[in-house]
Amino acid sequence: MTKIQVYEKRFEALTLLRLGLSVSIVSKCSELPPSFVREMHKKLFLTASRSGPLKEVNGILKNTRVMIQASIILKNYISIGNNIFKEVDIDALIKAYDIYSDCFYRSQLDKDNLWQSISLNHAWQLCRGLISKEIKLRVCPKGCTYIESNNQNLKLQCQLCYLIKIELGRIKKRKRKRRLKLAE
Repeated sequence: MTKIQVYEKRFEALTLLRLGLSVSIVSKCSELPPSFVREMHKKLFLTASRSGPLKEVNGILKNTRVMIQASIILKNYISIGNNIFKEVDIDALIKAYDIYSDCFYRSQLDKDNLWQSISLNHAWQLCRGLISKEIKLRVCPKGCTYIESNNQNLKLQCQLCYLIKIELGRIKKRKRKRRLKLAE
């Protein structure tokens, strides 16, 4: 490997660390040793990197809202990426994650306690779940893309359609209560 290639790998690692990716992911993407990436992290952020394993896919997909968000990330990732079922395309993942983040914050979901954003590290794990076929993307009859996980605890259905149905039911209940109060 030439000096230029080494510097390119180091620059890529710095960029990925700044985006918030874990040392283990940055090491895999940049093909630099984890000890070197850990040292870069320490110099960049003046703190040691977090240790421990990344969450498993089923630990990430814990509720309907997270599954909807994961569907958005993975749908965009599949549209953007190349050769995505063999290895994680980090450039496509970053673009897909940027689209998701922009939508998440523009819709002000970050102000709602029911919605918690997915981290870029978790998005990486979801892409790995696609490769290992632990996650599959399906399309419901209404045209929504949704996630299906091998070991999910939730019912196998379109999460977005399910959430819309629940929210519409809540709105109807509120309207009925208002009508009853007005009738009194």
